[in-house]
Amino acid sequence: MWEVAARYSSIDLNDGPIHGGRLWRLTGVLKWHASRRVMTTFDYGLAHLDRDGLRSYTHIFQMRLLLWF
Repeated sequence: MWEVAARYSSIDLNDGPIHGGRLWRLTGVLKWHASRRVMTTFDYGLAHLDRDGLRSYTHIFQMRLLLWF
């Protein structure tokens, strides 16, 4: 069985004299349930940080293998 999901998250780290910036992340997930006891997930995320006028992007790749005994 295949499963597809997407997630969006954001956080504002600015508060009064503290300028932590703003961050958002968009993530796509592809899961493969090979059997009842084996699952593999592939995640790709794009994150954007805006802090003190500086902007940066980060690409995030994750892969997991889950085995149930």
